[in-house]
Amino acid sequence: MACECFFCETSRFSLNRSIGLAGEESVIYEDENVFVTPDIAPLLQGHFLIITKKHVNSFANADDGIYASLENAKEYLRKTIFKNDNLLFFEHGAVIERSAGSCIDHAHMHVIPILFTIGVDEYINRSGFVFSEKKFGSRESLTSCAINNRPYIYYETSEKERWYYPVDYLPSQFFRLMIACHLSTKHNWKFQYKTAETKELFNKTLEFALSGTKLLKLGDIGEKDIVSQVIYKVFPHLKNAHDDTALIDTAELNQIALSTDPCPEPVASLFDSSNKYYYYGRMSVLINYSDMAAEGALPIGILLSTTMENSMFLSDYEQFLKGVKESCEEWGGKLLGGNVKEGSGFAVTGTSVGKFKKGSKHIGRTGICEDDVVCTVGDLGMFWLAVLRLREEKIQFSQLDDYTKSFLTNPRPKLDEGAILSNSGCVTACMDSSDGIIGCLYELANMNKMSIYIQSEFLVPNCMLETFCKTNNYDYKTLMLAWGGWELVFTCNLGAVSSLKSEFQQIGRDFNVIGTAKKKKGNPVVLCDGQKMYSISDFSSKRFDGYSYLTFGLDKYIEQLRKNQFEPI
Repeated sequence: MACECFFCETSRFSLNRSIGLAGEESVIYEDENVFVTPDIAPLLQGHFLIITKKHVNSFANADDGIYASLENAKEYLRKTIFKNDNLLFFEHGAVIERSAGSCIDHAHMHVIPILFTIGVDEYINRSGFVFSEKKFGSRESLTSCAINNRPYIYYETSEKERWYYPVDYLPSQFFRLMIACHLSTKHNWKFQYKTAETKELFNKTLEFALSGTKLLKLGDIGEKDIVSQVIYKVFPHLKNAHDDTALIDTAELNQIALSTDPCPEPVASLFDSSNKYYYYGRMSVLINYSDMAAEGALPIGILLSTTMENSMFLSDYEQFLKGVKESCEEWGGKLLGGNVKEGSGFAVTGTSVGKFKKGSKHIGRTGICEDDVVCTVGDLGMFWLAVLRLREEKIQFSQLDDYTKSFLTNPRPKLDEGAILSNSGCVTACMDSSDGIIGCLYELANMNKMSIYIQSEFLVPNCMLETFCKTNNYDYKTLMLAWGGWELVFTCNLGAVSSLKSEFQQIGRDFNVIGTAKKKKGNPVVLCDGQKMYSISDFSSKRFDGYSYLTFGLDKYIEQLRKNQFEPI
């Protein structure tokens, strides 16, 4: 066999017990031939396996009794567990050991609720591993595969849509990889089953099956109940609001701040897909609140317009609302209202509203004077330490220390710090670094017709970041100037630094001086390292750019981070 048979009676559920998961108690259906249990590393909530009790290599090798039990198990899942929802069944038919991409040569069929449009045939054909035509997957045709020692891959979406492809070689877990690509998650169960996130997903899948409740989708309840039964349950104060509008008590307002931004897929969800929509909720608030922090405003609240597929699970939408609610509770303000509509995929756009403290004023991006110092608020480069440790060191998400992980999963808008800067009256310009510190430096330099000189010795990395960069051949200065940390960049007179430091210390925060603004002389942004000077390229996150994370993904931007960004002048 390709690996130890964990499905045979002597070893059955040994992996579950070794990591504290339910064993025999996780069986939601069984007869004399098969049993049904959650996959030990579910790709999504509702991922089950139908497994034979007797050791046979595939269902094509099974006798008539086992095959009849398979059909009964499918019917139970369709009618009782999923209440006639659309399901995808698939099997790696390893009629010969170590074949068809099967990892365990013991007949088992995966069951996945279909919550997205997925082109199975397109995936198979473009994989470059399958050269046969698909055939109807009848009992007789599969039996012929066993008789002729012909491995196969099989999938089914309904009685009339049962197909198989004869295959020679396939990569291990071929079908799992297909699903994972759609979910932006990891597919390899051998690495995932021990993680805390996967254990939680296993338990949610089991709880769903045992509760007897339908795995609801938004299309099952409709817009009216999404608003009245779901949104109002989390945000009861919205019952008095009106659709697409919001009312704000303006009696205490002198000047208001507004910000609007769509939310891209949070990077954290690439490593922790089980909490994908929770991160969407937090990030949709963060993106807009961070812009207000740079202006010096404090949040009154936010409006959110959300587009969702009809087939999106209700539990995923509730997870999104939880992220929004917890962010507002933590950072201030509240959900003021917004809109929901159906469409292709998931998208959210926010518009935040803020106010200024009495005596404070709006901070813009112009007004820098020569010899103003350039300062940053936040721990530079820690976001990339989290991302690259997961990528380069291949550690599991649960193995990342909590401090480093927080920069990936729970970045915060620098609202309190922005309010201090606004109230001080000595700050000449400020930006939030959503696109990167280097992007801020370029924009501030160009808008104010200045050159900004960064002192290399002032870019002091966290010791963990420095160690990682030495080991993995990254320049820590590049990571510190890149995007991801939601820091602030501001300028002020050198004489104001001491008093600002005192005010920051009163709230347990700090900032760092990293350079100085001078009248423009050639390069907008320059790195000074002793007697040597270097121009720094603008490698910030740019829209419609060849390295855009939004279009080309994370790996493409990491490729940019590998490049030398500093050229001698």
